[in-house]
Order: sequence, then structure tokens, then C-alpha cells
Amino acid sequence: MTNAMKDRTTLSQSILWLACAGVAAAQLTACAAAPVKQQEPLYEPHFAYDVPPAGQKIDVTVGVIAPNFVGDGIAYNTSNRQDQTVRGMVRGVRASFASLLIAKGFNVTGPFEAIDDMTFPDKKGSDFVLYPELDLDGGFSRKSRGTKPAPTSVASLTAGLLSSNKPDQTIPLCSFGIAPRGTINIVAREPLSKEKMWVKKVDIAGEPFNFDAEGADCGDGSEWPQEVRNAWARSHESMFNTLMKSLNAQVNAQEFQSLKRQSLELREKKVY
Repeated sequence: MTNAMKDRTTLSQSILWLACAGVAAAQLTACAAAPVKQQEPLYEPHFAYDVPPAGQKIDVTVGVIAPNFVGDGIAYNTSNRQDQTVRGMVRGVRASFASLLIAKGFNVTGPFEAIDDMTFPDKKGSDFVLYPELDLDGGFSRKSRGTKPAPTSVASLTAGLLSSNKPDQTIPLCSFGIAPRGTINIVAREPLSKEKMWVKKVDIAGEPFNFDAEGADCGDGSEWPQEVRNAWARSHESMFNTLMKSLNAQVNAQEFQSLKRQSLELREKKVY
């Protein structure tokens, strides 16, 4: 090979090296310039209701029953049985419900998990049992938004230059949505006969939330990003406050004094 041919070969190799180095440098610069996403801090929901000042005592005794799940709420409760936010909301409703009734002047027993968990003396000594029926849907969704090109690293660039097999060059994109909704029935029953004496229906909806994510956050079975977990917590806190405000507004001591007369008439007609 002549010196001229050697010079041309060396020049071609230098141009190729500079081109590859330029691409790598550009990719590295792009990666270096990408902002680092800050982790959102954990949000701790507050499931305790500020009850009003205690009112005058009334001669009505209520057995408090834990919230019941009905309709869509059965599937919601089953799938979220171990979810700490849902568990915290249910515990908060049960505790705050009893405190609210005491503040309204009722005599309170319980809370009980169900009417059948009450003894006969508990039932006989209570004029009513009172509990919320929760027909809820958490409204969680995760939808694909396609893919986007992946940034090229030095390793993938080198692999692409040395092999005809191109590495995966896309990142999955998705969006999360939370839009809780449902109905809450506040139910009063005569405990011995289990006859329904009173019911109030409340429609509730949490504030909708949407969040875009990418990469590992979009994989099936992957943990939710912190923003999604926080939105889930805030939406349930909102539902809890809506429920407790409705209980406060709907449960009237004077109305239940009138209902007590009907409850006593019902008991007189029944033989236990």
C-alpha cells in the first residue's frame, strides 16, 4: 500500500471516530442536561373529624355498627382490603361516627362489626342501630400513551455500531387516573327485628386526579409513583370528610326521638 493510500485510510478512520464521538458527546450532553425529578414527599391523610360541641342529652340509645360495603363497594373493599389508606378511612369513620353521636346527645354502645355481633341485651337496650353503607368505586385507572424514543447511552451507541441488532430504543408512556365516586346510605334499623326505620342517601365524588408517567412506573404490577399514592390518600380523605359532614347534617336528635316511638310500637307487635 502506498503512503497516499495509507493517509486516505487513516483520514477516513479519523472522520468515522470523530463522528461517533460527536454523537456520543451529544447524547451525554442531553442526558446531563435532563433535570433530575424530585421525589414528592409522602402525604399522610387525616381521618379524624372535629365533632361539634356536646349538645343536650336525649333519651335515645344507638348501637353503632361498622361501615358496610354494598354494590360496587364490595369489590372495592375486597381489592383494597390491605390498603392502608382504605383501612384508615374505615377505622376513622367508625371512631368518628361514635364520637359525633355522643356529641349530639345520644347514648352510644359499640361500635360493633355487625348487628349479629351484638348480644341480646345489647340489642334490647338499643333503640336503633346506625351505620353507613358504602357503595364506592376508587376510580383508579392506568392507560397506555404509547412510547417515546429512549435517550442513547454510550453503551447502547457502541452496541449499535458493533452489531446489526439494535437495542430497545423506546420507553413506555402511560397515564394514571383517580376519580373516586359512589353513594353512601346512612341507615337506622330497629335492632331486634332488623327492620329499616330510616335511611338518608348521600352521593359523593372525590376530586379527580390525572398524572403522566413513563418507564418502569408503567409496568404491570409496578408500584404506584408517589404522586399517585398521594392523590389516592387525598381523595379518600375528601370522601371521609364528605361522609362525616353528611352524618353531622342528616342525623338529628329530635327526629330520632320521634322515631323512637315508632321503634317501641314495632317491638310491641313482635314476639322475641
